[in-house]
Amino acid sequence: MKQQKRWRKPVIALALSVSAAACGSPDESISSSTTQTPTTTTTTSSKPTTSTTQVSVATVMENVGGGPDWPSYGLDAANSNNNAVESAISAENVTGLDVLWQMDGLGGVTGTPAVAAGVVYFGDWFGTVHAVAADGQGTLWEAAVSDRPISASVAVGDDVVVAADLAGSLHALDRETGDKVWSTRLGESPDIGIFSSPALVDDLVIIGVAQTTTADQDFRGSVVGLAMADGSERWRVYTDTGDGMSGNGVSVWSSAAVDTERTLAFIGTGNTNYRDDGTATPDSPYSNGVIAINYSTGDLAWVFRIVEGDFADLDIGASPNLFELAGRDVVGIGGKSGDYAVVDRESGERIWQTHLTNGSAAGGVMSTAAIGNGAIYVTSNDGFLTNGSVFALNAADGSVIWEHNDTDPILGGSIALANGVLYYGTWQEDGTLHALDAADGSLLWSATLNGAVSGGISISDGILYVGYGSGTPGDLGPADNGGLVAYALP
Repeated sequence: MKQQKRWRKPVIALALSVSAAACGSPDESISSSTTQTPTTTTTTSSKPTTSTTQVSVATVMENVGGGPDWPSYGLDAANSNNNAVESAISAENVTGLDVLWQMDGLGGVTGTPAVAAGVVYFGDWFGTVHAVAADGQGTLWEAAVSDRPISASVAVGDDVVVAADLAGSLHALDRETGDKVWSTRLGESPDIGIFSSPALVDDLVIIGVAQTTTADQDFRGSVVGLAMADGSERWRVYTDTGDGMSGNGVSVWSSAAVDTERTLAFIGTGNTNYRDDGTATPDSPYSNGVIAINYSTGDLAWVFRIVEGDFADLDIGASPNLFELAGRDVVGIGGKSGDYAVVDRESGERIWQTHLTNGSAAGGVMSTAAIGNGAIYVTSNDGFLTNGSVFALNAADGSVIWEHNDTDPILGGSIALANGVLYYGTWQEDGTLHALDAADGSLLWSATLNGAVSGGISISDGILYVGYGSGTPGDLGPADNGGLVAYALP
């Protein structure tokens, strides 16, 4: 019987977040302080026993059996969400997946678990960052970095793990110990929060800044580049014109994809359609689309907008994908309007745009797509918190190859692809993890978790990782159903 491990500790936790971020290339076919140590319960065919396990990151890193990492939200700099070298789990054997280990009693886990050199790193809605042995052999460290939730994914660099919180601060932790290296707050407004996941490139951290309420009428959304060494600000690109009239100042919920050849970072932008009193606001020229930033200088290169004149909160929470079409480098992006668009990476010129479903303030495309096999795999909800669908689009022209309908919403995070299998989670009281055949969209396998799934999924070295636990949209208060599950074949 498959070994199961469960870590438990006292609970408070979470609420829904649009998880998001980046740090490779897509499929070529498209050419602190340590907190209390959790109690570990090991279940085998004999009766359970209880023990305490604490191991070091260095020990785990020295004994890794090899295999691909998933070190950030989108797997790679392109946000491909496609582990093209994974071979253990396939469409033929995915039905054999079983729980390898599970951590319960956490704050909600709404980011994509980052996997690097045999260690899984993730944050939760208690404001804690966790480092856990990928094979389930123990907790390496836990760092309580904030009294506010960590809703987005962490990113793993050579020496640090970078995490952002909903108090508007970015934190760098020592990768081996969890000790805090630096913390930087990304604005003066009391209402700022970070739902964007950090993208690491060269010596920079690139991240978006949002507002958790609409109380501060002077708030301006932005994308910030910080020095990875000390967290000092190198540049900032504002996504609001600064007229003081916007209701949410073009918050940036999305996470960056990075083109290192062009030194360009691409990120989605929010809307400017309301004030606290519900009245309409001036339409920002940077809202509801994707912007390209020269990350070496902080200069804005171009803007492409999926929606103009938005008065229905149809912002961009998903993150861009980078790939190639017949020798042309392109950017793909989905929005809450229910559209997915592909634009030229150099100029921002639209190549095609496909309308998938009805959109809404909590509908349309709210998860980042996966790229591979000449296709774009993207989810879209048909209206406000209603049923979602998974689409396979022909990357060349946006035509629908197949569609798989679900009865539950698909919110936040990202869809993941590995070895011909697509994985996504659904948002309901007991979230469901699904595996589809990437060739035709047929359901191959599913598993029910102890809470809603609104984060991304990562696959590394034959193990599937998914977090769960979420409250209601807009509720940043506590909930008590967070955790993380690792699945593997027998």
